[in-house]
Amino acid sequence: MTDRSSPVEYDALGRQFDALGDPLRRRLVVDLLSVGGSGDPVQLSIDGERAGSRAVELHHAHLPRLAEFGYVEWEASPLVVRRGPRFGEIEPLLELLDEHSESLVGQWPTSDVRK
Repeated sequence: MTDRSSPVEYDALGRQFDALGDPLRRRLVVDLLSVGGSGDPVQLSIDGERAGSRAVELHHAHLPRLAEFGYVEWEASPLVVRRGPRFGEIEPLLELLDEHSESLVGQWPTSDVRK
């Protein structure tokens, strides 16, 4: 069992798989893949019955983790996310998974990148 409180050394692929390990983080990075290299931020809105707990998860777990890896930069109010300085590191893996999403077991968030 890995102790999440102690820092873990990752190689680039390890960071990518860690980033994609949670459905909410997958949705975030796929949304950023969809905006392309424009640098445009994605404004997040959290709806539904779990909105409060999702917002807490985003602020205290998912966004800091993705920012630590350099994949995102984010602001809390309003809640916006943009590509971080290392987004290019994960982009080829996202594109590959997105292109083959119909072959993946489980749910892959769809993007509008595919033609």
